[in-house]
Amino acid sequence: MDARLTDIHGKVHTLSEWKGKVIMLNFFATWCAPCQAEIRDLKKWHKAHKTEGLQVIGVGLDDPHKLSNFANSLEIPYPVLTSGTAGSAIMAAWGNALGEVPYTVIIAPDGSIPYVQRGTFSEAALNRFVVPLLK
Repeated sequence: MDARLTDIHGKVHTLSEWKGKVIMLNFFATWCAPCQAEIRDLKKWHKAHKTEGLQVIGVGLDDPHKLSNFANSLEIPYPVLTSGTAGSAIMAAWGNALGEVPYTVIIAPDGSIPYVQRGTFSEAALNRFVVPLLK
């Protein structure tokens, strides 16, 4: 699925821009306490593994203005996309029909989806499902 989503700066993106990388597509909401805690780890993992081909991408389920303020206040270094009113449909298309957040989809360099995580992503899951896919 290569949805067109706008980032918090107004630029339109598709996942194909990051083709060949391991993508951690993380759905979150600004009001979600577990999401806020998880973002600290996502920032750390992004920094530690970006040169090996990891691309973390946040997809926020809030108003773009709120997402922009949130991303700036947390100093999120990876792209933060906005889902707009289609957030629930986008998550359902990625296997999350219940709309739970946080929700993370791992996309391998070949486009396959080897792992999805409902709830907070752990370092154990990172080491088991993500690190082996990196260069």
